[in-house]
Amino acid sequence: MSVIHNYVPFTLILFLCFHLITFSSPLQYGFHAYYNSTILAEPSEAMKYWVDIDNMPNVTLHPMLSESHLRAEQVNLTFELPFYGHPIKNIKIATGGFLNLGNTVHSSLASSQYIAPLMANFDTRLNESSKIKYASNSTMFVVQWENVVIKELPDEFFTFQVSLFSNGDIVFVYKDLPISFNDLPDTHHPVKVGLSDAYVIDETVFFIRKKTIYEYHRVELKKENILNNTAIYFTALPTCITLKDCESCSVGVPGLDCRWCESTGRCSDGLDRQRQDWLAKSCDTEAKKNNCLASTGSSAVIQRLSKMDPVKLGGSGNYTVFLNSTDSLQLPRFVSKRVHLYYNSTVYTEPTEAVKYWVNIDKMPNVTAQLMLSKSHLNAEPVSLAFKFPFYGHQINNVAISTRGFLHLGNTVHGWHATSQYIAPLMAHFDTQLNESSEIKCAVNSTMFVAQWENFTCEELPQKFFTFQVSLFPNGDIVFVYKDLPLAFKDIPKSVKVGLSDAFIFNKTLNEIQRTTINEYSRIDLTNLNISSHTSIYFSATPTCNTLVNRESCSIGIKGFSCKWCSAVGRCSDGYDRMRQQWLQNDCPT
Repeated sequence: MSVIHNYVPFTLILFLCFHLITFSSPLQYGFHAYYNSTILAEPSEAMKYWVDIDNMPNVTLHPMLSESHLRAEQVNLTFELPFYGHPIKNIKIATGGFLNLGNTVHSSLASSQYIAPLMANFDTRLNESSKIKYASNSTMFVVQWENVVIKELPDEFFTFQVSLFSNGDIVFVYKDLPISFNDLPDTHHPVKVGLSDAYVIDETVFFIRKKTIYEYHRVELKKENILNNTAIYFTALPTCITLKDCESCSVGVPGLDCRWCESTGRCSDGLDRQRQDWLAKSCDTEAKKNNCLASTGSSAVIQRLSKMDPVKLGGSGNYTVFLNSTDSLQLPRFVSKRVHLYYNSTVYTEPTEAVKYWVNIDKMPNVTAQLMLSKSHLNAEPVSLAFKFPFYGHQINNVAISTRGFLHLGNTVHGWHATSQYIAPLMAHFDTQLNESSEIKCAVNSTMFVAQWENFTCEELPQKFFTFQVSLFPNGDIVFVYKDLPLAFKDIPKSVKVGLSDAFIFNKTLNEIQRTTINEYSRIDLTNLNISSHTSIYFSATPTCNTLVNRESCSIGIKGFSCKWCSAVGRCSDGYDRMRQQWLQNDCPT
């Protein structure tokens, strides 16, 4: 049974020389702690997410919502939607272009706990063709606002959708958007595009029961340049509350300071919908003492929260709605995130967090000191891995360790290792001949490969000593850890690179001379980061087209890539990977 509510509105060609080819993309990426966002500005890609709702078997045209203002209807979902990690069983569809996902019924639905493809002062009474429709199946729930108009702009018609998926992903699709978000009037109703969640504190003040809503996180995309036939895809990320035991909680989630509280039998960073219970059972202090956990950083975040002055937006009855003036509280200050298409990166600048990724390589059973590399300059030594390492989705069996502070992962032997196909924790003009204590060590087992550059110096900086590591994991993840970094990257002389690169190779014959050309198709460059000693960078590998092994999975594809199946080669690709020459020679789709 549905329930009707009124609501108040406020409240990156080498010819054995270096020439770079870059590739543009109609995609924009963002990281928001609990979700990654991808903006698809190319209509042919964006409209793949538009759902023909009228052809869904159980589409519902809601007559009341299609002829009203400031109204909302509660609708049950056919699956549990993980929203910020919380399982949601029902939502409220609002005439104002958003969904409210709060458990508490109140009049300020637009203030928090929302999914807003386009929250604005829509009034479906002003146009007979205005319709609000919804439909669902076991894996998807879709809502469409069709030909809706804003009270102050009665001649402009907006049509857009939101789709919710059972894995927690969310998609906004805009079919008709006559005016930029920033130009929409917000005098009588807030204009918002994005996501929000909050927790509720229930208390009694002077014998009056009072519920206060605190927004602990918001994703705001109103300033993005969104046009007709564009889409925004939100990818749900793991959260602490999805971890069900102390051990998994101690491993945690990148970017969130997960802690286990025995009193509640749950994992949290203290900022989620169950915050009142977390505080009532002293989890904020108990979790800090729990031996199962290694995290130490969230208490400062929680203390900052309690000291902040919330901004009152308004409410009704016994409800008062508050919003914090910033959405950075859910992430400790020492963590920053970036999305790079093939990898996500997390930078840890707090030593107590970063040091967790440092490997005591001398205690590994098969550690090897690379004696030749430790007394040479501009040299590299191949090393076999004990596992297949997925690099940009390609299976790598061996790497070359360079004296210049990087690994080369190319199959072709040439003198330009530093130009592409590298993993570079700190590629610089190092010379191990300058210091007797300079060493390169490596160790490998079935689950990890570690390379360490120890007490390295540059010719221009003979008194500066650098010590750092890179670790590779079978799932494709990569970690850079900096133990001693006496200078910022930007202050190290000559060519410096920090990051990842991959390339494809073309072999061709010109004037009876065989020529190999290396074309870099992707580079992640973090050289401009302000990294110091005792920091780390964690790269999480993301799925790629070339990991999809059949036509069916390729047709579903990977978010952010235009995956295509080529029967002639029996593989999936977007055309840009190490097999590009084969892809083009077989007339595969581009």
